[in-house]
Amino acid sequence: MKRTDPEDESVFEKAITKVVDFTTAIDIGAHQGLWTIKLANYFDKVVAFEPDRYLYVELKDMCRVMYPNVEVRNEAILDYNGRGDLEFSESSP
Repeated sequence: MKRTDPEDESVFEKAITKVVDFTTAIDIGAHQGLWTIKLANYFDKVVAFEPDRYLYVELKDMCRVMYPNVEVRNEAILDYNGRGDLEFSESSP
């Protein structure tokens, strides 16, 4: 499956036309927040999940100042309850 480039405005614009309720959006694996920021401009509230501690702190600091409707959580979303280890590959940006 090809990963969608968040810079591709046409993908975001097509997706946003399908939304009927702009109350809350969830960004799972927010990374640097490119989609988080886009969502924050449309939704009343955005909850962004970022498990990497460094990226979480950077995103939280930016949103605290510029996007008060964003809640950033230093958590991962998994398909099971419990804890796990976050591993990085050498090719990770």
